[in-house]
Amino acid sequence: MKSGLIDNLKGLMAKTRTASDEVRDSLESTRKRIAELRSERGKIEAMRPTKEETVARYLAWARSTGVRKPAGVASFARGKFDPNSEWLPTPDPVALLVEYAWSNVAAGVRVAVDELYADGRPFISEEDRTLRLDDLDRQILDSELVEEAIIREAERVGFKLDRRADADPRAVLADASALP
Repeated sequence: MKSGLIDNLKGLMAKTRTASDEVRDSLESTRKRIAELRSERGKIEAMRPTKEETVARYLAWARSTGVRKPAGVASFARGKFDPNSEWLPTPDPVALLVEYAWSNVAAGVRVAVDELYADGRPFISEEDRTLRLDDLDRQILDSELVEEAIIREAERVGFKLDRRADADPRAVLADASALP
């Protein structure tokens, strides 16, 4: 009688260890998936934009700094020209240089960007970046909901599992009906 009870207890302990191992393996697998998705997200965030977007960003920045193609030349394109007229612009050497160079700025930027991108590193359009990040965010949240479901089920049957400190609050606070 005593050996039968001991055998039953051994069997229960083995089942408990097996269940504990399955829960731990499932949780580790889910957490590994979350880490992989976050890593992929980081790579996409770090990818540089397309060449065209880089040129556009640079030119937009240059314009925002106040370096614009000056309108001074228009003053000389009026009807009768009088070099002593008061309406002529005040000579501004920087503006004259900028006006001369501005037509070459965009071409120069394109050449510099082509050289920069010659290393073959990947790039992505902002539209594709947004789509891929949105998709990864959805996959990460889905995986975190699976993780939370595993933790709650384990707790329900008596196992104590820790949540990650960086767990998404939307998953941790999700209603049970939102969990897979």
